[in-house]
Amino acid sequence: MNWAAKNGHLHAIQFLHANRTEGCTERAMDLAAANNHLEVLQWLNANRTEGCSQDAMDLAVQNGHLEVVKWLHSRGFECGVDAMDIAIRGGHLSIVKFLHEFREESCRRVSIEPTLPVAQGKAIVEWLLVNRCDVNPVDLLYQAVRLNLVDILELLIDRFGVPWSIELAITAAQHCHIDVVRWIFNRNPAWLDQILREEPTKLGFLFIVDSMYDAGLKFPPQLQQSSRYSDSILDWMEDSNRIDKGAVLESLNKPRPRWDRPPF
Repeated sequence: MNWAAKNGHLHAIQFLHANRTEGCTERAMDLAAANNHLEVLQWLNANRTEGCSQDAMDLAVQNGHLEVVKWLHSRGFECGVDAMDIAIRGGHLSIVKFLHEFREESCRRVSIEPTLPVAQGKAIVEWLLVNRCDVNPVDLLYQAVRLNLVDILELLIDRFGVPWSIELAITAAQHCHIDVVRWIFNRNPAWLDQILREEPTKLGFLFIVDSMYDAGLKFPPQLQQSSRYSDSILDWMEDSNRIDKGAVLESLNKPRPRWDRPPF
C-alpha cells in the first residue's frame, strides 16, 4: 500500500485496504504528500489510522506542493523545524509565504540555491529581507559572492545597503569567480585594493590575474615581486610582455623556486 500511495494508485489502495491487512504504514501518507497525490492523502486520512510523520509536510514543501501543504496544515499535521529553510532552498516562494503567515517555524540556516533561475532566486531573497527579521543579509551577501551570483549581490548592496568588505573581494578571487571580480572593478575600482591584487598571484590564480588585466587593472611593482611565488604567473607575465622574467629573477638574487604556492 505504501508503494501504491507513492505512485497515486488510489484504486489499488482501496483494493488492498478491503482485501489485505499488511503493507501500510505512516509512510503511505508521507509518500503521497511527497508526490502531490492529494486525493490519495485525503482517502488515507479518512479510512486508515496510520497517520503520517513530519516528513509528509517537509517533503511536500521540498517539492513545491502548496495545496498538499495547506491541506496537511488544515488537518493539524506538523512539519519539521527546517520547513522554512527547505522551501527557501527550493525557491518555492508561495510556500514560503504560506509558512510565514500560518506557521511558526523560523529561518534557521537560509541558503541560496545557485541552480535556481536568477529571477526566482532574487524574488526569494528580496521577499525574505522585506518580511523576515531572522535572516542575516551579510550572510546572504557572502553566499552570493561565494556562488558567483552577481544579480543577487547587486540586489543586496543596491536595494538593501548590505556593506561590502575586502574579505568578500578576496573570497571572490579565491573561488575564481571572475564575474564578481569584474563587477567589483566596474562598480568601484578602489574596492580592489592592494590586498586583492596580491592575493591571486600568491595563490597562483592565473585566470583571475588575466581577467583583471582584461578589466583594465595594472600590476603595481610590488605585485611583480609577489609573482615569484608562481611559475605560471611569472611565465604568463613574460609571455604577455608585462615583465622581463630574467630581470625579475636576477633582482631576487637567488634561483627561481619551483612551486605554485608560497612555502608556508
